[in-house]
Amino acid sequence: GGEAKVVVADEPVSALDVSVQAAVTGLLTDIQRERRTTLIFISHDLSVVRYLADRVVVMYLGQIMEQGTVEEIFAPPYHPYTEALLSAVPIADTSVQKKHIVLRGELPSPMNPPSGCPFQTRCPRKIGEICEAEMPPVKELSSGHKIACHLGDNELKSMEPVIAFGEKDGGKSQVAKQSKAPAKRTAPAKRKAPAKAPAARKTAARKVTKRQQGPTIPKLMSKPRRGKADDLKLISGVGPKLEETLNQLGIWHYDQIAAWTKKEISWVDDSLKFKGRIERDGWVKQAKALAKK
Repeated sequence: GGEAKVVVADEPVSALDVSVQAAVTGLLTDIQRERRTTLIFISHDLSVVRYLADRVVVMYLGQIMEQGTVEEIFAPPYHPYTEALLSAVPIADTSVQKKHIVLRGELPSPMNPPSGCPFQTRCPRKIGEICEAEMPPVKELSSGHKIACHLGDNELKSMEPVIAFGEKDGGKSQVAKQSKAPAKRTAPAKRKAPAKAPAARKTAARKVTKRQQGPTIPKLMSKPRRGKADDLKLISGVGPKLEETLNQLGIWHYDQIAAWTKKEISWVDDSLKFKGRIERDGWVKQAKALAKK
């Protein structure tokens, strides 16, 4: 077969059942990793996009509405169309709370798009005539994260997560939400290294400490590898890039993530600069469910 440098996959899993989808996405990931192939993956299913992609471009009627890294696209602020797409992601976990956003009106013809913002005929956050008359400006909310919208920066930044995981605290279910401007968390205190640490643990610690100069790696973050590295693919949101990062830390199995406490989650967020504590809580919930099978 050909050794393609770029592969365009247009809705490759949309008509497949869940088990076949997993096999196809796993194959695409293997090709991407082993042959260093650039994959342009086109889909309306953001849960699959999140698993495969490093960067995401959200389009409506041929116009780019939002673009950024996976972490930026799946955490507020969102473009209103991205917000609606996220609310349509199917989630079977009953502990997850999700906003229900319904788009009204007919989908305009791509051959005869509306004036102004392409999304203005169906946008639930439409602010008036400016949306109908003028193309929205492209706002760069952070490095590489751009949104084309007439909404003000403050209104965009005040958006709450579409998907939130419930947490039990004192018998009452609470929803873990991202704050608008998260305060810096205090890093865990350094712990004395054991007298004889495994070689794999030392290597992982050196890599992260040299690069981040962060706190000592918690014990559960540096277990030695056992078996194959493919187990992390079973956790939604852990794509090839994140999987490689976790492998460098000695994390190869979902049962290791299932054992994470708040300390390990905080260490991941603080030291690796990931966005969204909610996502890490979700990883643990998924890993625990997988470990019970």
